[in-house]
Amino acid sequence: MDTGGGNPFAVLTAVVAPAILTNACSVLALGTSNRLARVVDRTRVVARELAALEPSDSHHANWAAQLKGLQVRTRLLVKALRVIYGSLGLFATAALVSVLGSIVTYYGAGILFQLTAGLALLAGAVLTLALANAGTLTFIPGTWLLLYGCAVLSASTVTTADIARLICIMGALFVALGSVTFALPAAAHTLMLGLGFGVLHIIFGILIGRLSHGDGG
Repeated sequence: MDTGGGNPFAVLTAVVAPAILTNACSVLALGTSNRLARVVDRTRVVARELAALEPSDSHHANWAAQLKGLQVRTRLLVKALRVIYGSLGLFATAALVSVLGSIVTYYGAGILFQLTAGLALLAGAVLTLALANAGTLTFIPGTWLLLYGCAVLSASTVTTADIARLICIMGALFVALGSVTFALPAAAHTLMLGLGFGVLHIIFGILIGRLSHGDGG
């Protein structure tokens, strides 16, 4: 059965509903934010008037009741904004997943690997420049290991099941090494880079090579 992967309009069909709902949530968020801003302005006025009155004043109770009501409205509006922003994020995520799914369906799993691995390596390059400009060079080794592990994990999407397990383990170890590197002193960073880019590559290169050619031998 044709899944619509060859139809360019299938991508639009997949993302149109989340896009419309995302736009609706944006409008709701804008309206709710405006209401919250008006409540905040009114609260400031009431609080200023209340501060100028003595507790024994006849109008004090009226202003205090208004302030209490405004506080309740503020809490309700903040809760509403949380729900709206959460929905906005979910709809945006759904649209992104729909686009990625359509791309994978149309071009195959190889494009997914190229996208995920390329983005991880690009993020590593950008963060390296940013950390170097900020003078925080001690964070660079951990960043390299962490993001390289993410790129390795993405390779499991285009391999066989047996090799994918090894690649997932290798990627997870790189991520673990990168995470640990952040907590270690700078003197140990070179050792961690050697363990990751040297030892892990050799070990898993041997394991993957034996798994790939063992049956043929």
